[in-house]
Amino acid sequence: MSYHFICGLPRSGTTYLSFLINLHSEIFSTGETLFFGRKYIKPNKQGHYDKKQRDQAVSLLSNFITNRLDVSNKTQLIEDFKGACKKLGETITPKDIFSCFAETLLSLFPNKHLFIEKTPHHIHYTKRILTFYPEAKFIAVIRDPYEWLLSYKYQGSQKANKAIRKVFRRIYHPLFASLVYLKNVKEILRLSTEKNVLVLR
Repeated sequence: MSYHFICGLPRSGTTYLSFLINLHSEIFSTGETLFFGRKYIKPNKQGHYDKKQRDQAVSLLSNFITNRLDVSNKTQLIEDFKGACKKLGETITPKDIFSCFAETLLSLFPNKHLFIEKTPHHIHYTKRILTFYPEAKFIAVIRDPYEWLLSYKYQGSQKANKAIRKVFRRIYHPLFASLVYLKNVKEILRLSTEKNVLVLR
């Protein structure tokens, strides 16, 4: 089984790209697990999870199935995932948990054998991902700065609640948003010279 990742700028079409790729008969694409980024559960010095860490990682991905996955048999899927994780033994790594998760999802589609996960901010954690999956490839999505800034700033503007719109106007100040853009683009450009990265505009 192959594991690959979509990352890059938020608000740049990563969700739509994941949707299109998922239409392929041999590929299952999903996101955003945040597993290797903001919600990464760091293992011990030996690279293994203790029971508490393992339970946290399993819970994180089980919650993803519950809240983010559009399938009918979620309860059975979670049971299958947890059951597979229990069979791993005692020395469990983040890779073991994530691989169990991917294999469980792929079990829904017998013809699919390539797994793609989509989390934009994983662009900052590609080195971490490569320690677990050295053969992984990345699609990094980038967008014109002006178009991106408009999308980033107004992503909450259609909501009816005026208080929410006010919060969004404050959080997505052009200066702050520009710093977010530059941080992400800097990382995309750094990765663009690597063989395992495809940059899409």
